[in-house]
Amino acid sequence: MSISPPADRSDHRFGSLVAGRAVPSWAFDALAVALALMLGASLWLEGAHLNPTARDQVHDLSLAIQVREGRALSDGNRHPLFPALLAPFAGRDAGFQTRALRVGVGVTVLSLLAAYGAAAWIFSRRVGLAAVLALWIEFRLQGRRICPETLVAALLTVSVALLARSRAGSSPRRWTFAGGAALGLAWLTKGSAMLALLAAVAWTLTSRGERLRRLGGLLAGFVMAAWPLMAWNVSEGHGPLYNVNSAHVMWEDGWDGDLDKRSTATPQTWWAGHSVGDGLVRFATGFVHQRGIEFVYGAFVVLGVAAWLRRRRVPDIPTPGGDDAHRAWARLAVW
Repeated sequence: MSISPPADRSDHRFGSLVAGRAVPSWAFDALAVALALMLGASLWLEGAHLNPTARDQVHDLSLAIQVREGRALSDGNRHPLFPALLAPFAGRDAGFQTRALRVGVGVTVLSLLAAYGAAAWIFSRRVGLAAVLALWIEFRLQGRRICPETLVAALLTVSVALLARSRAGSSPRRWTFAGGAALGLAWLTKGSAMLALLAAVAWTLTSRGERLRRLGGLLAGFVMAAWPLMAWNVSEGHGPLYNVNSAHVMWEDGWDGDLDKRSTATPQTWWAGHSVGDGLVRFATGFVHQRGIEFVYGAFVVLGVAAWLRRRRVPDIPTPGGDDAHRAWARLAVW
């Protein structure tokens, strides 16, 4: 008896390796869910007794309490989306740490599934599993902390998928707007996601067709999602995109844990005492030693390699996003 191919034909050839039968699409989904749940279980078992005394974790917990009490959206450094997820469970009792850890583990599991869904939507379920495996190690490290890193990684992956989709299929403006909104949520999660918005703007301006309309949709989506923090910053006497790290801390010659509270350095003060050569050296060394949201780029590389290998081996079977979306994903990852 013949078995009809699965709905996701991109997984058909892989399925032929298993007893000559095609693996149904739901099997890939079930495996991704199982891997995400295994990650969540391991994080909880390993991190259940982790005391969040690290500086960033303590400040995220403190900001969550302030958000719940309606006293602040940001401390000038940390952005409010992750603390807002903690806020319903926030309290000044010792049990808040345990509740926050549970929320953090849940966010990590959902973030891993979001990355799987985004990659499967543009490429295939096989490539989605490659994304899960690429993110597993770093998620396992970051997920043990009460921090927003896994959430911002998922939002960046989703935003790239939405923007890539805008280059293939109907309603490109809608997908561009949605991609901008995802970037806005990523910035609400972590200030360094602003780099991704700059990359998306550069990608839009160097792409073919209706560049200004696409750029308008991208920025409109970003503002729609990010306006609460933008309005808060303005009410505090800063620019709408203010973050103390980019405004002051990054212009210091040294770093310590309290600079976000007392730094007054600016680009003008730094360049007054340094040459262009100093700036190039600092940029090069900082780029090599960067640490933060960058681990998601490894997943982008794996996805690109997987798609390239798949296209060479199985060129006759289309993938969900199509060639235009694949090229858009690659260009966005490079930016």
